[in-house]
Amino acid sequence: QGFTFVSRVLIMVTFQFWDDRRFRSYAAAEQQLLDNALSSPQRPNTVVMPGGRYIVRDFHQIEHGRAFQENSLTKFERRMRLEPPYCMPGSEPLVLPDFKFQYQQGKSWHDYTAEAHSELKLLLASAPLPKQAAIVADGHLYCLLHLDSLASGAPCMMQVNEKTGTARQVRALPICTAVPTSSLSNPGMPSMKVKKNGGSFSSASRPSAVPRNSPPLHARQAKFSINSGTFAPDAEAVLLAAWHQPLRQDRVTLPDGHVVEGFRELEEDGAHVVHQGNTMHVKLHLPMPTAGWISLPEQLDVDLPPLSVCGKSLSLAEVQNLASTDTAEMECIICRCELETIEESNCTSES
Repeated sequence: QGFTFVSRVLIMVTFQFWDDRRFRSYAAAEQQLLDNALSSPQRPNTVVMPGGRYIVRDFHQIEHGRAFQENSLTKFERRMRLEPPYCMPGSEPLVLPDFKFQYQQGKSWHDYTAEAHSELKLLLASAPLPKQAAIVADGHLYCLLHLDSLASGAPCMMQVNEKTGTARQVRALPICTAVPTSSLSNPGMPSMKVKKNGGSFSSASRPSAVPRNSPPLHARQAKFSINSGTFAPDAEAVLLAAWHQPLRQDRVTLPDGHVVEGFRELEEDGAHVVHQGNTMHVKLHLPMPTAGWISLPEQLDVDLPPLSVCGKSLSLAEVQNLASTDTAEMECIICRCELETIEESNCTSES
């Protein structure tokens, strides 16, 4: 008889079940059985525990909080989980900010308990980020749904009470830590505030260009850096004014004569300054937005609003007028697509 050796990856995790008061780890024999099933090249959906009294269902989704233990006689189910934090093969923990989690009750939001916050921090350090997770708050077991949506930038979380089935909205507020301006400076690189080999990026003069409209508070707090160094106040004021122009220029001249190239591509890391033969990249820094809400006009709450509500079609003469000095102005300043005239649109539809 021949033997077939199958490569297996040992995964160091602890399996737990809910005993109506807390999550309890399985005994050594049961842990070993579940370890073997988890490390199997083809993970089973169902695992029969030693003695046959208990059966684990949906074992193939245990890292996403969907496995449960079933009593084979009474059919009573208990939630199972991997003790966080855990890391499955092929997964890497995500780098996420610190969050304060809250649940909605009526029209108000309430903080989770310190115990629940500690549990959530361990879950966020797990890989992969679970699609749902079991947490304990005030002695009650809750199922937190769509925890993995935190990584998408558009979280849509909800908690469900395991006993009552009551569902509540959940939100995660980033905990901001102020970063001193000096931390943006790198002594090893030329700074916009420091003279270097006879050259200087600072100037006593103030910029004459200012934005036509006062930018929102969030945008007024924007900062610019260059190769981890900081700009002089007058140079930063020029960049801020240029950044808020309705039609952003691609070249911005600083008060001391240096020129920022590729300023239209600032958000795509395309802006840079050439200084003494070295190319230094310009970065934009924005503070973390505070918690709030946005109310859209009722006119926008329709399925297919006509474009005439938002703007108008341009004639060829109007588009050419925009591009009188630079062909790049033929692009939409929002989506960067080429502007289409009424004449071109009619030709396309006729063909």
